[in-house]
Amino acid sequence: MTALGVFAAIRAGAAEAGFDGVDGLRVLVQGLGAVGADVARLAADAGAKLIVTDVDPARCAAAADELGAEVVDTAAVTTRACDVLVPCATGGLITAEVAATVPTAVIAGAANNLLADP
Repeated sequence: MTALGVFAAIRAGAAEAGFDGVDGLRVLVQGLGAVGADVARLAADAGAKLIVTDVDPARCAAAADELGAEVVDTAAVTTRACDVLVPCATGGLITAEVAATVPTAVIAGAANNLLADP
């Protein structure tokens, strides 16, 4: 299951960044399709303060209802402060400019081609 691999990367990244587990971390999941929704559930189950965004408002509403997630606008994904950013939607999200300014300690996601330039 892809979501389990992404969640393992989240835990490893959090540990590398000096966090003691996922509990209490602000985890922003971009994209609530099959993988993103499962990652969001795993993060919520681990005690994360879940933040979500998706182009489909119904998916956001479901995550808010089911998981207690805070919903943010899709345009805020690279500017919203969080501890872990989990891109599970749009590829090419991380440009050199975004990498230098994104307010997060960890980026771990399932989107294809996370980096705009290899």
